[in-house]
Amino acid sequence: MIKFKNNSKKLEKEWQDLEHINPFLYNIICFYNTFIYNIFQGKNTIITNIYRTKEEQEKICKKAKVKFYKSVHCLWRGVDLRINLEDWQIKIMELLINNKFPYDKTRPNIKTFVRHNIGVGDHIHIQNYTT
Repeated sequence: MIKFKNNSKKLEKEWQDLEHINPFLYNIICFYNTFIYNIFQGKNTIITNIYRTKEEQEKICKKAKVKFYKSVHCLWRGVDLRINLEDWQIKIMELLINNKFPYDKTRPNIKTFVRHNIGVGDHIHIQNYTT
């Protein structure tokens, strides 16, 4: 089941919009959700961020003490998920998604599934290059 951080209506609306704006990314998240729910015994997908304005991105960069950069979230090409899996489960999902949904075949060093912390907490980031 897909849930939203703090039952956010804003995130719920962005999720509905994402299906039309970037159906490929929407389908990657649906794949992730179906897999973890069925294989990892009822784990839910918790979305914490989808779309980000330039101002929101500036605040994140400032908090993280990094130079401003335009995030894929500003282009509807990234979704952040809360970590609610064990490390070994995250590794399985990372391998599965990065192999099934390559970010850009001409740039294999850039991944679709990334676990990272840019200063706002450890989380799973799923992104795509094209819509």
